[in-house]
Amino acid sequence: MNLEIEIKHLKKQADYYKEAINELSPTQIGYSELTSVIGPILTLNSTTLQSIILLTENKHYRDLIILSRPFFESIINVGFLCAKEQKAVENSKKHAYQKGYRDLFRGIDINGFKIKSGFSDFIKEYEQAAPNEMKEALAEFTTKKGKEVSSWTPETTKTKLEIIGNEYGEYVNGLLTFAFFLFTEMFLK
Repeated sequence: MNLEIEIKHLKKQADYYKEAINELSPTQIGYSELTSVIGPILTLNSTTLQSIILLTENKHYRDLIILSRPFFESIINVGFLCAKEQKAVENSKKHAYQKGYRDLFRGIDINGFKIKSGFSDFIKEYEQAAPNEMKEALAEFTTKKGKEVSSWTPETTKTKLEIIGNEYGEYVNGLLTFAFFLFTEMFLK
């Protein structure tokens, strides 16, 4: 393997990736609920891809593997969102909505050392003023025992891949399954 040639190809793929993001923008195709969710994911992934290229150029392969995992998981989430469409888009938006609200009040207490948000002193006022959509989202992403549901979808990564494969065919299924296998069975063990 010639590293310089591989980096050249990776940079070309990054350019194609940026072009694809641009083609999905509201100025190109108009607004849609789906692109309002996947657009930001793809844009953030573009920055991650640039970091992956820098790590490759500097031969920091361990860090590259670590950073590649969330990049790949984001690609799977985009594919899943595209395959499931409206239901998945609604779930992801509701999850982000309630998570942002909960983040206002997060804190930690370790052996009496407390760190908390300034908003947490006013949680009762916020709860009373919260719109019904927020209350519904909070209820949907809270377990019966009162714990936060941390994932926006109940599907596992493997299940997401199966859904993507069923929707987009054998070629896409093969590429994603191969990458998933590398991450789960080779790199991270």
